[in-house]
Amino acid sequence: MKATVDLLVIAQDPAQFLRITRHLREHGMKEAVCVRATGAAALETVLTATPWTVVLVVDDWPGAGCEPMLESVRCRRPGLPVILICDAVDQARAAGLLRGGVAEIVLKDDLGRLVPAIERCLREAALQHARQAAEAALRASEQRLHLALAGGDLGLWEWDPASDTLAVDARWARMLGYEPDELPPPRVGWDAYLHPDDAQAMRAACAELLEERRFVIRIEQRLRHRHGHWVWVLARAETLEADGAGRPRRVCGTHQDIGEHKRLELALTRLTVTDPLTGTFNRRQLLQTMQTETQRVRRYDRPLAAILLDLDRFQAVNDVVGRARGDEVLAAIAAQAAGRLRRSDSLARWEGDGFLILLPETTLAQAVTLAEALRAGLHTAPCPGVGPVTASFGVAQYQPEETPEQWLARVAGLVMLAKAEGRDRVAAARPPGGDPAQSLLPLA
Repeated sequence: MKATVDLLVIAQDPAQFLRITRHLREHGMKEAVCVRATGAAALETVLTATPWTVVLVVDDWPGAGCEPMLESVRCRRPGLPVILICDAVDQARAAGLLRGGVAEIVLKDDLGRLVPAIERCLREAALQHARQAAEAALRASEQRLHLALAGGDLGLWEWDPASDTLAVDARWARMLGYEPDELPPPRVGWDAYLHPDDAQAMRAACAELLEERRFVIRIEQRLRHRHGHWVWVLARAETLEADGAGRPRRVCGTHQDIGEHKRLELALTRLTVTDPLTGTFNRRQLLQTMQTETQRVRRYDRPLAAILLDLDRFQAVNDVVGRARGDEVLAAIAAQAAGRLRRSDSLARWEGDGFLILLPETTLAQAVTLAEALRAGLHTAPCPGVGPVTASFGVAQYQPEETPEQWLARVAGLVMLAKAEGRDRVAAARPPGGDPAQSLLPLA
């Protein structure tokens, strides 16, 4: 988080403004600079006066309500995170506000969620900035790659399909760490260098050349360096000579080292799908995975379960040891949970101090067993100076007749049940449509 956080608070009631600013300072955001806007004219002026970090809109406006203020922010500062502070809001209006660009909704009688909401907006803004920087670097890499391909410095090779022999030039050899006279005999061919995972695509492309279905190949692949690591190259090949039947007799091509380009692609992908603090998937990525997995359940009738865990009273931990130490605890808990999961499972930071685990091919009973193991494991998590950290767990198996949103609502409700029954416990749900009196199974 940067040293100063510039918050624009759009509120008519000065008492609401004072209550919000006091809450922020009492809960660790002493660096926040809050400025109040009291109407459309003032909002027009202040929106362009400061590079605001986050906008807080208090729903205390008469008549048309806060929507005109939200529209003004959206039009004049698109992309600026907006948090709405309001009384109880029905589901339809909340969905419309979120679709309209509101990042978070915090209830006036639950300001404890305000600081985590602001911090989440700051993390998302930092992630967006990093993603834009990575995209710019990737575009620059693509431009350099284009210039390199157009200007030379390419490794050249020639393949004789009839004898399956390969000849390369000095630049090609040095790309893989060899001098030309150190390469294996020409008869060895591509298999001595090609990554096993790329071999099938390369064979298919060569087959298309030999069968005259293509005259030019352009493919990315990995070649083994003499020191054992893999070098990403862009391969381009073209048939230069053919026999009387049209079969290639001479195929020539180039290889261009694109290692930097691939590293930037990987970094951009990582920024897009992971939470920067814990290294787990982010909410957006898990929602995409959930769509895929629920479709698979409806198609093949296979079990799918989810575990939602929310740390108990974690705001108090941040207040005592500071947010930097609290972040270390979150990262340690995420690492401990990830160590108990299979490669097919997905772990994501859901929001604030909550984590969601998606478990393909897992029944409710199996998921409850895992949740209990995770709950017990938290008691032994290494958090020096913090003390024991506990969590409340909700566990539910997906049912084909419900939407993913309904499934998530069931799991979130179970977490609330676990907290209401004393925290540090697991609550599991029977499938919808069962006996209402037995729909929830709290587990100590």
